[in-house]
Amino acid sequence: MNQIQDDVFTQFLKSISGKNVAFFPKSGNAGDGFIAYATYTLFKKYNISFTSYSQDEIVDEEIVLIGGGGNLIEGKYEDVARIIWHHRNNKKVVLLPHTIVGYKEILAETNNNLEIFCREPVSYDLAILNGSKREKTHLAHDVTFYLEDTHFSDLVREGDGILYALRTDGESSRSFPLNNKNTDISLSWNGDLWKDPTFCMYATYSLASYINPFASVLTDRLHISILSAFLNKDVSLMPNDYFKNQAIYNHSMKKRFPTMKFINTSSNLNIDNISQNQFVNFDKAELEKKIKDLKDEIVRITEMYDNSQAHLANEMAIREELARKFQIKQDDWEEQYEILERSSSSLKNIKIDEFDNPNEEEKIQEKKYISVSSSTSIQDSACDLSVQLDNANLTINEIFNSTSWKLASKINKVSSKIPKPFRKVLRRFL
Repeated sequence: MNQIQDDVFTQFLKSISGKNVAFFPKSGNAGDGFIAYATYTLFKKYNISFTSYSQDEIVDEEIVLIGGGGNLIEGKYEDVARIIWHHRNNKKVVLLPHTIVGYKEILAETNNNLEIFCREPVSYDLAILNGSKREKTHLAHDVTFYLEDTHFSDLVREGDGILYALRTDGESSRSFPLNNKNTDISLSWNGDLWKDPTFCMYATYSLASYINPFASVLTDRLHISILSAFLNKDVSLMPNDYFKNQAIYNHSMKKRFPTMKFINTSSNLNIDNISQNQFVNFDKAELEKKIKDLKDEIVRITEMYDNSQAHLANEMAIREELARKFQIKQDDWEEQYEILERSSSSLKNIKIDEFDNPNEEEKIQEKKYISVSSSTSIQDSACDLSVQLDNANLTINEIFNSTSWKLASKINKVSSKIPKPFRKVLRRFL
């Protein structure tokens, strides 16, 4: 193994030697307890006095330290972001070695009182890309790697068999099936629990005691793999659901623990052959392209929606006018029909031989013919209006069932499909 002797992080710890700090250990599982234990060990080594606080507390101390880990991941976790924001008026806030994705507004505090340490190069590049001030952004290692090589030597012993310690939480890549021998031992403890250094020590040593009887460890839990490597186990590390495990393996573990293996079981994760500059340039170009494409798509669908609304309003107006005319004609027809019914009833009571004028019968027959003709004409008009009304209804149904209308009706759902890193950028354009 190759212990970290002196780097930018140890230099920082030396710079606050003899000072008192407010320490916010990151909440989480037993792996986070291991990080807290390593941090307390370094505080003792560098003579740093501290007071530990829970995640939801707010303090007015000059120097605030936030425990390392993987919590500043936009869309997944918010604890660390809130702590940074609530203490933006303190003299100095330092984020200990972390994995970082997104949170551009929080990283902007590096122009104020925030200083950050990244525990692998991918997070460092993403932080710089998102506007973190370069002079206050540093590349370091996970805090546990600053422990001495022999720190757990008293616990080291040979074991037998394989420990399956795969994640069962939301950060699992689910790329490897779990068997009935799997134990997600990190979840033995979980929460805002790590304020007491003694408890952190016992929790860490309990993990080590659980790992010790095994010869090999298969895990996607980062700190189970690190602790297992310190215990000289044969470790196979697999990815979690984003780049964290592979990036830290390449940066901190590959050389220090040469017998350790990283097994990439994820088809979506391949950062081995991507240089730091390529990663930054690719992301920047892709961001600009997606912003333009999404903006054009929103404009196009908005126009379709407006056109469909106008067309629908016009068709509804036509339908209402036809319905009004039809009702008028129907009322008129019913009135004429009642008149004809009364006239027909009166004519039935008249006998031909009662007429003095022989032509009177012809007149009556003519009246009957005119009445029937009028009735037929009114009925034809009513039928014509009914057909027009039915056609208007069909046209409206075609609009509702058309592709354009279906696309337009989804205009309010477009924003939910926009990747979170691009949403706030889009607001400046729209």
